Amino acid sequence: MHGSSANMKFVKPVQDIVKEILDTAHGVEVVPTFPDDPRETLSCIVHELGTQKYGLLSVNVEGHIDNDVNCFIFNGKLYDYCKAEGFTQTQMVSDKSFENKVMTAIKPDEFIKMFTDE
Repeated sequence: MHGSSANMKFVKPVQDIVKEILDTAHGVEVVPTFPDDPRETLSCIVHELGTQKYGLLSVNVEGHIDNDVNCFIFNGKLYDYCKAEGFTQTQMVSDKSFENKVMTAIKPDEFIKMFTDE
C-alpha cells in the first residue's frame, strides 16, 4: 500500500471499497487524489503494481450523480497514445470520440474483482 494512503480517511463509499481491495489483494497501491485534510478525501487511484492496471474511485462525479460511488478503469495504452498525439486530459475524458474508452465506468463489484486475487 502507498505510504501516504496508510492512514488516509476516505468518504465511506470509497473507504469501503478500498478496505475490501486491500484486505484481499496483493501488490496494490492506493493513492489519494486531492487529499482534503479537514475532511475525508473523495477519491483515489488504485494501481496493481507491476501492471498497467489502474482504476479510479470517486463520489460526486458529474454525470454519475445517481451512484453512491463511481468506479472507473483506465486504459493506459490509449492514454499514452492520446498524450503522444497531443490530446489534453480533458479531451481524453470528455471528447465524444474517446467516450468510455480512456476511462470506462464499471460497477463496484467488477472494480473490486479486478484488483483482488479471487
